[in-house]
Amino acid sequence: PVGDDFEGSVNIDANNDTTYNNRIRYQPGTPGAEAVELTVVTDPTDPSNKVLKYNDTGNYWSQMRVQYENKLDLKTLNKFTVRAYVPSVLMDGTSSGSTDYPSLSFRLQNRDLSAPYNSDKRIHKELVADQWNSIEFDFKREFGDELTNSIEYDQIVIQFNMEGNSEKVVGYLDDFTVSEGSTPLPSAPSDQAPNPGYSNTEVLPIWTGLYQNGYAFDVFTKGTPSTNGNIFNASWSGISLDKYSGINEELMKFTNLSYVGNEFASPFIDISTYDFIHMDIWAKEDGFIQFFLLDEIQPESKKIIEVNGQQWNTIKLKICDFDTVEKELLKTTIQKFKWNSDALGTPSVFYVSNLLFYKDSSVSCTPPSDIEPDSNSTDPTLDSNTVKSIFGDTYTSLDWTGPFNSASWNDGVLVAPFELENGNSVIKLKNLNYGGIYLEATSTDSGTAQDFTAMTHMIMDVWSKNGEEFDFFFFDGGSEQKSIITPSESSNWNRIIIPLSDFHLLPEQRELNLTSVSGFKFDPAGNNIEMMYIDNWFFSNASSLTINDLKSFSFIIYPNPVISHFNIDSGLNINEVIIYSVIGSKIDTRKVINNKVDVSDLKSGMYFIKHDKAFSKFIKK
Repeated sequence: PVGDDFEGSVNIDANNDTTYNNRIRYQPGTPGAEAVELTVVTDPTDPSNKVLKYNDTGNYWSQMRVQYENKLDLKTLNKFTVRAYVPSVLMDGTSSGSTDYPSLSFRLQNRDLSAPYNSDKRIHKELVADQWNSIEFDFKREFGDELTNSIEYDQIVIQFNMEGNSEKVVGYLDDFTVSEGSTPLPSAPSDQAPNPGYSNTEVLPIWTGLYQNGYAFDVFTKGTPSTNGNIFNASWSGISLDKYSGINEELMKFTNLSYVGNEFASPFIDISTYDFIHMDIWAKEDGFIQFFLLDEIQPESKKIIEVNGQQWNTIKLKICDFDTVEKELLKTTIQKFKWNSDALGTPSVFYVSNLLFYKDSSVSCTPPSDIEPDSNSTDPTLDSNTVKSIFGDTYTSLDWTGPFNSASWNDGVLVAPFELENGNSVIKLKNLNYGGIYLEATSTDSGTAQDFTAMTHMIMDVWSKNGEEFDFFFFDGGSEQKSIITPSESSNWNRIIIPLSDFHLLPEQRELNLTSVSGFKFDPAGNNIEMMYIDNWFFSNASSLTINDLKSFSFIIYPNPVISHFNIDSGLNINEVIIYSVIGSKIDTRKVINNKVDVSDLKSGMYFIKHDKAFSKFIKK
């Protein structure tokens, strides 16, 4: 059997118990950043039924693994069906990219590999909260013969609400079955890409059979230079990139894209006299692709390409749109192309033809601009003997003149330093999904450890367009330690003061190693940080500091159990709360009057009360 209804004997602790029950065992992620809590419990909606409970407590790569004693025979058993249930009251956040929460992901893998994720075949599905969903993961339809003829898979990674976030979620699974999937989608084009129709004098060809000297590569082995020194598939690429013989043309074939690079030999590519980049893309499924034109300066310049599946898509990108407020693309020295997958979902296979630059004198470009603070933050006045400064002019700060301040893995813009139009130097975050900075780094992603021993608080001045809440992490040589920061949505700067004691509360119970801090990470709790600036960022042990409450909002209710009314003690002015049933169904929104909530009409039982992202339980007598 390859399914389960969780009514019989189930091994849900494969980290400590290697035995199989009916040739199946369950692993609650690797302890640490992948860990979840797995338990077989009574169905919260049906006391006669047993289900598997998945409790993600906020670990960044949370997952569970269904592991099989033998390799899966996927010839006829290739569609996995499961029932899934997520109570909205037990879920943080709203989305990851374009995937709305709640969601469920199935990822087939070969666990014999040292890095099983390199064999990933993944499908994401969105769920409806507060009800059981019957979800099909049809791997035959999505991946066809490549998958059904394979005998390498023996593991399914299952994730509620994606990965790469620190948001909590509780989900339930039941009635896991397997059957044969539907007819596979075609995985390659059956016709030739359209002719761009430009004259030879208008184009700079990179990969096309329609123009003279149309192919910039003649060697296709990963990391190996072509005759002209260009490299078709860079050594640092995350997947293989192949040459594919299409219909009367050679195509670039991308499979299960993570990131891939094309590199150009010195003196690189000069596109300064061209106006557009053209490419024709055929994709197996609908999706999004990130495309970068890379010079020698951070941040990287990219555009997101949307394609429709099962057809050729003609893409024309204005070169001037690769310019940003943070930097203008050095168009005389394009060193690399980079292709990345996108959080909105990337086709499993796509092909590129007619990749070229062309001229169009009618092009119109609008200079980029961003909203900026209309004033500088107020200088702090603490005694310099109580301060160790990271960034800012008031105190002697760390050195930010090097080229490696921003992490190479950033998703979005994080520039340190950035000069505002008024001349003030700040740190800029823009459309940031997650990002890190390294302190006095002398190479990529390798900061110089700083000693902040004896400091008690972190202070930063923040200007935020929308006031997006974000998790803030220390890199101190151990597991990531975070606190939650919620700046005001304001046209003014606001000063945030955080006790360093906050940072040993989540996600691990350990103290910060303040003797060895090499960098920091910003991870928005919900939507991306659209626009934010930071100045006057430092540590202090001054005794006069006023502490902001920057942890997730919390409250106390009493009496509990309650007969008719309960009081809310939060320290804040709360106008209303939401009440949920014990299975997570919303019952009502109640007004808070003089810190009291009337629940006299509720039946006896247990309930949840929620405000913002915090919730608590109460019992109604």
